[in-house]
Amino acid sequence: MTRLEDLKPGLQLQGIVPQQLVTIVDVKWYGTAAVELTYKRADCQTGNQLLYPEEAAPLVIVVAEQRWDYSADGNRLSTLK
Repeated sequence: MTRLEDLKPGLQLQGIVPQQLVTIVDVKWYGTAAVELTYKRADCQTGNQLLYPEEAAPLVIVVAEQRWDYSADGNRLSTLK
């Protein structure tokens, strides 16, 4: 269940445009009860939508698969020759 507070620029969402992922460009709050979501579709068209908490709940935040892992110990790299 997605909350309005979870929506941040750069995230990808499923459920705004049917059968398409959109990327959040901006989130503008209107008080504490609604946000205006500005997004970009895969075909580079932009759109806006006013969302209330009950409309955000069915949205799915898509987490991109991380291709690289930078968790190695940097000190060990200096010992490689």
